[in-house]
Amino acid sequence: MMTLSLWNNVFIGGTLVFAIVMMGKPRLPAMLRAFALSSLFLAGLIVTSSLAHGEEQPYAIALVNIAFKVILAPWILLYAARKVNASMALKFYLRPTSTYFAALLVLVASVFIAMKLPDVPYLSIALVLLGLLFMIIRKDLYSQIMGFMVMENGIAAYGILMIGGFPFMLETGILFVVITGAILMAILSRHVQELYATGDTESLTELTE
Repeated sequence: MMTLSLWNNVFIGGTLVFAIVMMGKPRLPAMLRAFALSSLFLAGLIVTSSLAHGEEQPYAIALVNIAFKVILAPWILLYAARKVNASMALKFYLRPTSTYFAALLVLVASVFIAMKLPDVPYLSIALVLLGLLFMIIRKDLYSQIMGFMVMENGIAAYGILMIGGFPFMLETGILFVVITGAILMAILSRHVQELYATGDTESLTELTE
């Protein structure tokens, strides 16, 4: 029989694994699916960690996370991309193999940081650094948005693992801000695509010079 602690470790592992998997995905739908699965495991972590801390309403908070991060945010970005007939192929600075190697280095670095900061959960550090890496090694606007959301998952993981999650209203407010930001960035990416016929951030940099 699987204990609460074991389920906790399963959800931590799933959240991290799918965050890494999404980094090497060359197409937008696949990247969004990997992010949705990572966020789904994070929702499971909310339930097990909240129960372990004796918190109330873990299922409500988990369902809100699923609604916002697993369903709504990926749908908004995919809809925005299809609305302007944007290419589903994403832009890399590194090849997928090199990307996964860079992610492995980030995971190793996260171990050392977690050893120096024992009060900060390893999952939180790893997700924040992976999100930052994702924003650095990708050229397209959609990946920039998803990198930001992976970092937000890392911040959420800190609250989940340290105190069993935030109060329901606070968690809902944070998710509302995140999804509003995703909507605004999706609108921005749509306008950029319409104006310059590209979502490549390197091309946009050249246009500003």
